[in-house]
Amino acid sequence: MRLVQSCDSVTIISLQRDEILTQLRSAAQTIRAQHPEVESIRFFGSLARREETGTSDADVMIVVTSGYDSGDPLQRIRTFLPYFHLPIGLDLLVYTHDELDRQLQDPQSFLHTIWVESQPL
Repeated sequence: MRLVQSCDSVTIISLQRDEILTQLRSAAQTIRAQHPEVESIRFFGSLARREETGTSDADVMIVVTSGYDSGDPLQRIRTFLPYFHLPIGLDLLVYTHDELDRQLQDPQSFLHTIWVESQPL
């Protein structure tokens, strides 16, 4: 949840981290129950680093089995996006286990960086 408080010309926007994480965990539980191909669901970014601000979004990565391939990376995202009903923005990444493993071999890669800071849902 986002809280917005205004006083004269000052607006304070804060994020209720625990409520957002509760909603993310609920979505992750539903996804796991309905999609056996899901190996891992993790959050990363400012929420994982506990550096969120009132305008932060949620960053989520889903790892699916290597045999799962929709043929279209955007279709992977479309499969899981409807499960998230958040009052803030969501960046959703979906990778196969093999794709993730290849990227984790390079410590300079984007996926390596976010994997290190990520936390399971």
